[in-house]
Amino acid sequence: MKSFKEIIETTREYPIKTRAVVEAADTTVLSAIKMAYETKLAKTVLYGRKQEIERAARQCDFSLIGVERHMKLKVGQVNY
Repeated sequence: MKSFKEIIETTREYPIKTRAVVEAADTTVLSAIKMAYETKLAKTVLYGRKQEIERAARQCDFSLIGVERHMKLKVGQVNY
C-alpha cells in the first residue's frame, strides 16, 4: 500500500486539472482545496456565495487572495 506522500508524488506525473466546486462555502471542502493548492495538485474554480466562501476560507486559514493570483481561482456569485 502506498503512503499519501507517494500518491501525491505519483499524481505529479500527470497534467494539472482544473476542478469546479459548487457551494464551496464549506470548511472541509476548502481545507481539501487548500491542500491541493499548497501541494500544486489542482487548479480550482469556486462557485457559491462570495461572502460565505470568504468566511469559510478565513475559518480554515486559507487566503483566497494568494490563490487567485497563483492559481486563477475565481470566487463566483451564483444567482439563486
